[in-house]
Amino acid sequence: MSLGMGLARIRVEHKVESLAKLPCENPNPVLRVGTDGIVLYANAAGSELLANWDCRVGRQVPEQWHRHLVGVLESGASEEHEAVCGDRVFSLIMAPVAGTGYANVYGIDVTKRKHAEADLVTDRRRLEELIRLRTAGLIQANKKLRREIMERKHLENEILAVSERERRRLGQELHDSLGQQLAGTAFLAKVVEGQLSARSAEEASIAAEITKLINQTMDQTRRLARGMHPFDLEESGLTTSLQELAKRTEKLFHVRCIFVVKPDGPIETDDPSLAIHLYRIAQE
Repeated sequence: MSLGMGLARIRVEHKVESLAKLPCENPNPVLRVGTDGIVLYANAAGSELLANWDCRVGRQVPEQWHRHLVGVLESGASEEHEAVCGDRVFSLIMAPVAGTGYANVYGIDVTKRKHAEADLVTDRRRLEELIRLRTAGLIQANKKLRREIMERKHLENEILAVSERERRRLGQELHDSLGQQLAGTAFLAKVVEGQLSARSAEEASIAAEITKLINQTMDQTRRLARGMHPFDLEESGLTTSLQELAKRTEKLFHVRCIFVVKPDGPIETDDPSLAIHLYRIAQE
């Protein structure tokens, strides 16, 4: 016999000793049952338990309890089983009495403990349900948040795309429409300048100044068009576009602006959207 089993048996025997002192005064069931399952004795609480089993003193206990008692008498070791009597729950300790052919049954009221255990199980299930609902709610909130983030990113991309299309349109207008008109005006001004110069007219210098101003306006228009729609980005790539941006910035604002490429090579990407974003960041 192991040490654990030995200690358990000693505890049961102590319980038996304390319960067996005054069975008639014990508020819990006390029974004496023979090997054949016949009830030899029952106190008041024991009689109530027997009535619940549809049994009484002098009659055999139900089959399942008879089997338990036979096992106890054969093994000589006490056993503990639970029994329900009305709204009360008893832990029944079946203790064999050596050399007598019968066993004593002592009940301990464990109703409060069983109710506490049931409440604990209920509370645990309620907590598990709350956790499940909370987890489900968090999952749904997380999904909703991800959808909102995706929608926001989509909207941001749409806004950037619309803005970029408008920039391209205005840049194209400046380059193709206004630029061509200025070029034609500059050509006509140059013709007028030549005609006035041929006649040695005083207005020839004014015509030359007009031609110069128109050419300067053409340069500014060209720079504005390239700023709004970097034509060289599609043609020459990001590195060349950034180099041109630095040159135009230096010329336009009369400040030193240098573009430096690291030794590991030019900056390039196959994603046109990413390229334009990087260009706009540098431009800002």
